[in-house]
Amino acid sequence: MPPAETRFRPPVPGSIGSRRRRALAALATEQFGVVARRELVALGYSATAVDTLVHEGVLHRVTHAVYAVGHPHLTREGWWSVAVRAGGEGSILSHRASTAVRGLLRPVDTTDIIVPKSQAIALPHIRVHQATVQDEDREVIHGLPVTGLGRTLIDIAAEHPARLVEALEQAIILEVYDHAQVMDAIRRHRGYRGVARLRAAVAGLPDDPARFRSRAERQARDLIVAAGLPAPVVNGWHTVGASGGYELDLWWPRLRRNAEIDGPRHDLPWQRAADARRDAALRRHGVLVQRHRVEILEHDPLRFVSEIAEFLSETR
Repeated sequence: MPPAETRFRPPVPGSIGSRRRRALAALATEQFGVVARRELVALGYSATAVDTLVHEGVLHRVTHAVYAVGHPHLTREGWWSVAVRAGGEGSILSHRASTAVRGLLRPVDTTDIIVPKSQAIALPHIRVHQATVQDEDREVIHGLPVTGLGRTLIDIAAEHPARLVEALEQAIILEVYDHAQVMDAIRRHRGYRGVARLRAAVAGLPDDPARFRSRAERQARDLIVAAGLPAPVVNGWHTVGASGGYELDLWWPRLRRNAEIDGPRHDLPWQRAADARRDAALRRHGVLVQRHRVEILEHDPLRFVSEIAEFLSETR
C-alpha cells in the first residue's frame, strides 16, 4: 500500500455549489476520501459530469472506477476504501486487512479483499480472494466492511498461522473477542482450511492471557519461549513496600528476576533517573533487574536470548 499520511479534506462547502457536490463531499467524508463511479452515478452524475469533475481537480482517478475526492493523497483507511470499491459490489476486507482494521495485527502493504466473483483489479497492492461470505460473517468497523472476527481468524489460521495466537491474544486484550461468535464460525465453516488450527488455538488460550503494551514486549516474550526458556509474566504487578509497587515488563516471580525493554524515551535524563530509582527499590526488595534496548530485539535477537538465558541462570 503506498505510504500516505495526509488526511482527507473534502472540498470547502462554499466552493461546491450544487446539491450534488455537497452530497459528494458528505459521501467522501464517510468513505475516507474515496468514491466509486457507481456511487457517482447514484448521486446523479453522468459520464460527462464525472469527466468534468476530474478536469476541475475535484476527482482524482485511482483506478478506472474509483476516485479520490479533493486531493490524491489518501490515508491507509482511504486505500482500504479504494480496495473494496475496486473489487465491486459485495467486496469486503479480509485476512490481514481485516485484522489491521480491528487493531489485531499491524498493517501490511498488501490489502486482502474477498469478492463474490472474479474481478480484474488493476492495483498491485490488492490481493483478491474469490469466495462466498455469509451474512453472519460480515461486519462494518470504522465505516469499512470487514469479515467477522471468526471468519477473519479462520483465514489467518489458514494463510498466516504464525500470527494466529497473536491475533487471538490481541482480540482478548482489546476486549473484542467474542467466544460464542468464534465457535459459531468454526461450526459453520467445518471443513475449511484453517478451522482445525483455530479450534486448537482457542482451546489452548490461557485463562489470563498476557497483556502486551507494545509489540516489543510480545516479540521479547515469543523469543524467550521459542528458546525454551521459562515464560515470563508480561506486565505483571509486583508490590514493593506497604503501599507501592511496579508493573514489570517481563517478570519471573519464582526466580525474582525482571527484564525491562527500553525504548527511546528511556534515553531522557529524567527517565534514566526514574529508572535508576525504580531498579534500586526493586533490588532492595530482592528483585534483580536487567535492561535491554528495544533495538536489540530487531537487530540481534540471538544476543537478547543469550543475555536473558544468562540472567535467569545467575545465582545471587
